[in-house]
Amino acid sequence: MYENLITQAEERVRRADERFEETGEWRIGDARSLISELTVALRNVVKAQQDGRLVVLPCKVGDEIFSFRWSIKNEKHEVTAGKVKNVRYDTADGIVTVSDGERYCIWGKTVFLTRSEAEAALGGKADEV
Repeated sequence: MYENLITQAEERVRRADERFEETGEWRIGDARSLISELTVALRNVVKAQQDGRLVVLPCKVGDEIFSFRWSIKNEKHEVTAGKVKNVRYDTADGIVTVSDGERYCIWGKTVFLTRSEAEAALGGKADEV
């Protein structure tokens, strides 16, 4: 919905720029109309956020994620990569959990968007037995 509005706004600005380059005139009505539409869209987003209906997830299905798990073979925690299969947001406590298809992990605690974040969170646990 909003992507379409943004695309339309960009196209209208492009056309207005072209008209200005050709004729040297800028139509204030075009700008007012565009600002009005964008203001309505922004109000809807802000209202949704105020109502608790807007959640910005840290990742999307298909993103590469990094987590750590205990390796029985190597007897230590290891960082592994996977792909997001599902994202859950718990409204009661605000916790985001992410699944790679095998298990759910808590975002920012046991699953991360980068390997370096996962390794930093792992910290000294890498060599624990």
